[in-house]
Amino acid sequence: MKRLVKCIVMGIILLAVLAGAVAGYLQQNNGQALAYRTVPVKRGDLLVSISATGTVEPEEVIDVGAQIAGQIMAFGKDAGG
Repeated sequence: MKRLVKCIVMGIILLAVLAGAVAGYLQQNNGQALAYRTVPVKRGDLLVSISATGTVEPEEVIDVGAQIAGQIMAFGKDAGG
């Protein structure tokens, strides 16, 4: 029974301290309106860079192979030059 009374008294004291803290916080302004600083909007470039490390993995893997079997005996001329 004494423990229950002690807990109730501690709860009341805690609520009183909390109420005092809230009242002090609310009275910090002294009724004055808050002042805000504003600036006009302007357009400009936004530079964004991302740096990362890791392994690049493909979304899909495709096997490429020849349609015929055999040995390459010679190559033709290069088309580029």
